[in-house]
Amino acid sequence: MLTMILTRVAMLVVFALLPCSLQASVQEVAGKVHHQEIALLEQSLLLQQSEVDKFKAQRNFWLAATLLAIAALLLLFYLQKKQRKCLIERANVNEMLLAKKTQLLADISHEFRTPLTLVLGPIQQILTTSKNSEIKQSLSLAQINANRLLRMVDQLLDLAKIEHLIKDKVAPVNFSKVVTYSIAAIDSACTEKSISLVSDIGSEMLVDIDRDSAEKITVNLLTNAIKYTQNGGRITVRCLKRGEQLQLEVQDNGMGIAKEQHSRIFERFVRISSSQTEQISGAGIGLALVKELVETNGGSISVSSEVGEGTRFTVFLPISKQHSDQDDAENSIVNEGYLLLEKAVLKGDIKVQDTNTANKMVMHQNSVDVKNEQANKQTILIVEDHPQMREYLKQILSPHYHCLLANDGDSGISQAIEVIPDLIISDIMMPNRSGYELARVLRGDASTLHIPIIALTSSNDDNSRLLAWRCDVDEYICKPFKPDELLFRVANLLNIRQLLSKSAKARPVSLANSEETLFAGGAEKDRNFIQELKCFIEQNFQETELNACMAYTQLAMSERQFHRKMKALLEQSFSDYVRAFRLRQGAQMLCSGVTVTQTAYDCGFTSQSYFSACFKAQYGMTPKHYQKQQR
Repeated sequence: MLTMILTRVAMLVVFALLPCSLQASVQEVAGKVHHQEIALLEQSLLLQQSEVDKFKAQRNFWLAATLLAIAALLLLFYLQKKQRKCLIERANVNEMLLAKKTQLLADISHEFRTPLTLVLGPIQQILTTSKNSEIKQSLSLAQINANRLLRMVDQLLDLAKIEHLIKDKVAPVNFSKVVTYSIAAIDSACTEKSISLVSDIGSEMLVDIDRDSAEKITVNLLTNAIKYTQNGGRITVRCLKRGEQLQLEVQDNGMGIAKEQHSRIFERFVRISSSQTEQISGAGIGLALVKELVETNGGSISVSSEVGEGTRFTVFLPISKQHSDQDDAENSIVNEGYLLLEKAVLKGDIKVQDTNTANKMVMHQNSVDVKNEQANKQTILIVEDHPQMREYLKQILSPHYHCLLANDGDSGISQAIEVIPDLIISDIMMPNRSGYELARVLRGDASTLHIPIIALTSSNDDNSRLLAWRCDVDEYICKPFKPDELLFRVANLLNIRQLLSKSAKARPVSLANSEETLFAGGAEKDRNFIQELKCFIEQNFQETELNACMAYTQLAMSERQFHRKMKALLEQSFSDYVRAFRLRQGAQMLCSGVTVTQTAYDCGFTSQSYFSACFKAQYGMTPKHYQKQQR
């Protein structure tokens, strides 16, 4: 600042010493410089003001951003807190609902025990006192299934109680003794199936577990192995100490389980579906119960299996560090009622498997039995995968009809095509091919499309019914059903078919009607069969050598299929149908003035006398009299 002042003073001194002419010029230049300085100062002020404004703007921006970030964090915190609260409330509600559901399941299952006991008691009394073999057979079937239902009820109760296990009941249990006594108690079932049971059980091994749970784990694995092992098979049981854990291993050489199904084997109400396992009863509860009991007691369970090679279940449980004071209690099975029920159900399953084996032998001889069936009995094919249901249906129907048996859709289709039964009763849900597929295949085959089909199933929803109608099923009956209702529906379908056949048999006498008119409301393929048959006869009726072999060869059918279809649709043999057709043609020729002799030979008769005799039997007059009457 001082420099500027001194500079100005110096300039003024110099300015004063200058001449007047130059002072004016200097003043002018000084004015311009002054103005330039002012302009520069103004620009400097503007730049400073701009920097200030820019700083204020940046400050305001960051302030606003900071406030917004704080607000966003507060909002996020609030939302997370609210969401956490909602999740906790929802979890509490779900837990409450699950608890209520479990309690309801337990209550309902518990209520089932009283009526089941009242069912089983009288059945046992009648089985003990009755000498009627038919009554015993029916009641034995009821007893087996009632025991099975009671076992499922008990398993459901056990599943419901797992979440509420009383810790006071958990105590050191000598697991090796539990396995030993369980094997001894269940060994009779192995004897019935000629199964070799080998065991390798270590010395005293204590596990902290409820004794009842230990027995249920062991017995369930043993009975499961016995059920799925064929007669003459082998089961190996090992109970050994592996480090700080007990290893229980139950291995069999039975049917085995496909690898892709291993992950679901322990799920509740899941059963592995195959053509072999469908013949064995079960609800998919036993292994789920075992898994939950094992895991509840701090253990683990795994499965190793291959189809056709067998299955191995391995259980690991932690060894107890305490000592047991229950030596006396371990010398017997604690839950004897549970074991007795398991043995009763297992015995029933073995009986069912034996029945199924017998049924397979019967099914193998079906074709032979058809040849020996009574002439006045119609044939019904029963297609049902459940052996006891199949046998029950046979008991209902066999007094009135000749029954054939098939255990799945494939077997049902092959037998239907081979035998051509008068009616088919089929389950819907079956291995290999379902009842829907069976109906579609049979409706697509010219030799079987006329056979009435009854769907007998536990599916009672509208979609299942609609799908059945689309497959041209004639009747849809839901399980459980009344035997009388089944018999009435079977009789009605067969009566309708008989009425249709009798009408077809009577119609050929009339020249004004044809089979096409008669079957106008029937299945299209039935009408096609009649039409093809008639066309073949129209082309060949003049040949005296015309026979059924030529006809079924032309129609690409087997001899049995052809004759049973003729009987089902027309209630006539081929020779009767051809004779009626020839007589109808002969009547037309007589009306047109052809001689009796010429008519007889032109219509394929071997002689005039045979033609005249047949004509009189059909029309009630001789050919000559008929010819005169028509003139």
